[in-house]
Amino acid sequence: MGYSPAVKADRLYCLAMHTPRYALGYHSASQVLGGVGAGVVFGTIFYTLAELVPTRRPRSFLGTVRMWILTNEVSTWFRLRDGWLIWDDAGRETEWQAWRALAVTGGTKSE
Repeated sequence: MGYSPAVKADRLYCLAMHTPRYALGYHSASQVLGGVGAGVVFGTIFYTLAELVPTRRPRSFLGTVRMWILTNEVSTWFRLRDGWLIWDDAGRETEWQAWRALAVTGGTKSE
């Protein structure tokens, strides 16, 4: 299964952000690699706590907290949703296609 354009763009963004920092001399190679390593570790921990455990064990403490976050009054007011439960790409591809259609037509909506 291929990755969505949003995931590919996110990975390209990450690569594009650390390369100039090293090339301009703002950071050394060890600082850049340390930042990448810290990002991978933090991302893995965050994904495990926020996505993996709550979806595999919905009645666990983390699953209960996640459901409370998604169903409380403030979240409902802000229309917060967990798109990953509905779409493989969290619904971002359809949103991007709608934006792209508007961008190509010069910003005018077609009915």
